[in-house]
Amino acid sequence: MAQGINLLPELTEQEVKKEFYRRKISVVSIAALLSVAIVLLGIFAYQLFLQTSRSRVEREAKSIEKQILEQQDKEILQRTLVDKLTQIQINLSEAVPISSAVANISDLARESGDISIKSVNLKSDGDVSLEGVASNSRTLGRFFNAVISSETQKIFDQIVLNHLSRDKGSPFNFSINMDFKPRGLIEK
Repeated sequence: MAQGINLLPELTEQEVKKEFYRRKISVVSIAALLSVAIVLLGIFAYQLFLQTSRSRVEREAKSIEKQILEQQDKEILQRTLVDKLTQIQINLSEAVPISSAVANISDLARESGDISIKSVNLKSDGDVSLEGVASNSRTLGRFFNAVISSETQKIFDQIVLNHLSRDKGSPFNFSINMDFKPRGLIEK
């Protein structure tokens, strides 16, 4: 009888199972490594995206900051001008309109006749002191009546005759103090 030689050793069932599990473990390990590699690649891509976004935002922020710094001088100038305009408005609202007071006094003198106004002093609080010369008593009377008339009472108040004199053969010299009612150009 002839016996044959089996060159392939017989694998036991245990060895076959071992080999099967080894292959499974290898496939699972490769799959896990690929998964980890994909996750790391995703993290790297996301980090790269964040860096490019950050650098873009920084460039935009620097550009905006540059624009703001360029406008800084204009803003400072504008605020300075606004402050000056506010101060001017305050000063104008508190200022006594001198030209209006002088115009009213001049109109009263012109309407009364031969009255010559020597000086008009207007203080910042609205007090007016007026010195003048009248050629005769009738003209002086018309001027005084015009100064104390109801129309003038809207403009001047607290009218006081301080001085009235006349030398023989000369005109009448007088001085009047009064309060100018319109205290400013802008009503409060």
